[in-house]
Amino acid sequence: MSLSESCFYKWRCLIALARVDARIDPSERQFFSNELNQLENEDISREQMMVLADDLKNPKQPEVFFFRVEDPIEKVDLLRMAYFLFVADDNFEIREQKVYEHLKKEIARSLDISEVMLDNVAKMPHKSSKSSIKSLIPQIFEIHKVNAVPSPSSTEDET
Repeated sequence: MSLSESCFYKWRCLIALARVDARIDPSERQFFSNELNQLENEDISREQMMVLADDLKNPKQPEVFFFRVEDPIEKVDLLRMAYFLFVADDNFEIREQKVYEHLKKEIARSLDISEVMLDNVAKMPHKSSKSSIKSLIPQIFEIHKVNAVPSPSSTEDET
């Protein structure tokens, strides 16, 4: 078995994002160790794990991977995991904050949801990818659709 393409590129993007502050510190290494060890016991192929290991050793640009994450649930999970990666060392640096805000804006735009709602979802307590909120994300989208304000064009009478 192997990870879906969106999930795989989410992980590659996260690894690249870890180097936003030009280093991977011990707490970020621990973050990846915990998360990737769980993946190893699940659906990741040996080839995918080797690529991720190479990404950890050889820095890449996150943009290359970000645009390959097409699944809406994986996009939200990417933002969520990026937030917890950035705060793993208890120091949410300015550069990390700017990258987080850019990711949030791009994901909110691509999914047509509010940045505030996306921010709230992203900052929900994180234990691991195994216990991620992936199963709740479709429900959150459904609530958003129900509570969304109708656009002016959808409320006009067709005459």
